[in-house]
Amino acid sequence: TVTLCGRPARALPPVEVRLPATEGRDAVLSFARKWTGFKHGAAPGGRLVTGTFPPAVARRLVATARRAARALGLDGFVRFDLRVRPDGIPVLLEANPRPSLERGAEASVAAAAAGVDYDAFLAGLLREARRVRRPS
Repeated sequence: TVTLCGRPARALPPVEVRLPATEGRDAVLSFARKWTGFKHGAAPGGRLVTGTFPPAVARRLVATARRAARALGLDGFVRFDLRVRPDGIPVLLEANPRPSLERGAEASVAAAAAGVDYDAFLAGLLREARRVRRPS
């Protein structure tokens, strides 16, 4: 996943969801599998890790997320789910215009990898929201 924050968008480090070795239906990160982990304090449905992509692949992931944000007219706080093909090319799966903010979710793991603790991450999102809030 790639999380973009702010205006202009700052990309947080890509996060990889590593699933335990499984086959069949269990090889897919389903809704139930993802969210069960939070109830027990574990990473959702697998292990969330950063720093696993070669630099060129990480740059492609971020570039793909930025292009998708522009194409979809998304800005601020948004997360993109992607897969990486065997040849290293990212494929966009979905855009999450309201990503999860829970501790241990992809965005907070990415923030931690960027050296931003959880409370500072949330405070930064709130500051940005107040800065760009438009009168109704």
